[in-house]
Amino acid sequence: MDQTPLPFEFLQSRTFDVKGVDTVYISSKHTSWTKRQATLMLTACASGELRCLPILIFHGNENRESKARKIERKRYHPGVHVLFNSTAYSNESVTLEWVKRDLCQNGGLIQEEKLVVLDVFRGQMTSEVLNTMKEMHVIPVFIPDGCTGYIQPMDTTINKLVKDKIGEILDTTLEQLENNPEVPDSIGERRILITHAVAEAWIWLHQFRVESIKKAFKHTGISLLPDGSEDNQLAVRGLNINPLNVGPWEWEIDPDEAIEFVEESVLVSGSVATTTHPPTHTHSDRQVSSRISISGLCN
Repeated sequence: MDQTPLPFEFLQSRTFDVKGVDTVYISSKHTSWTKRQATLMLTACASGELRCLPILIFHGNENRESKARKIERKRYHPGVHVLFNSTAYSNESVTLEWVKRDLCQNGGLIQEEKLVVLDVFRGQMTSEVLNTMKEMHVIPVFIPDGCTGYIQPMDTTINKLVKDKIGEILDTTLEQLENNPEVPDSIGERRILITHAVAEAWIWLHQFRVESIKKAFKHTGISLLPDGSEDNQLAVRGLNINPLNVGPWEWEIDPDEAIEFVEESVLVSGSVATTTHPPTHTHSDRQVSSRISISGLCN
């Protein structure tokens, strides 16, 4: 799972102008909208299945549903969960709702153990969030700062695919509506359009880019088989070693100590640590992984 900012207006990254000019101007229908953003929360599964709906967080009062917002909410796409708060960003309450509703209930994984890859973000690492994850059989893995662009599947591949598609859908829709006087040009209407664009992009991803989702998890090592037979699929950006020899992964270890190490690793990852270290006579992290069911993501 990952959060990514979503602008209200997708300006083109390329335009034409006279060669050598100091300033290139880009046309924007609403200058204030270039700074207005929402937060898009996406949860992808290593299997490529669509199990969790996108979450959009808009700026607004989270404790009061005005009459206008209730009317507006009825026009949101049903394939997106929409939340409001004062910062238009995720926090502890958003994370708790995501764990209980989107990850476990809607994902159909209430009783299964689930390995979830997350950024190091305070709102996802509070005691209440970690305790709730434990109750819901969620095993969190926190990626250290500076590493998400290398080993977080959402950052390496999935976010860009979705955001590019959202921009494409919005451009097409807005072009069709540009000369339609019956459609008011307001923040509320733009929120409605964004929910539909996000839902369509998410469905498109799971219909036409399933292999891209699977490869993102394989390339970052998240869903590789524990026996090492898929290590050749590891393709971390910037790690130009081919073939990459990760193993061997089999050592003779004392069973009692192996169990002790597994329990210690789960405890550490269930707090806020991002890495663990095995006992003095090293044995495989992959052996630990093989003892933790990740069937919720990799079946």
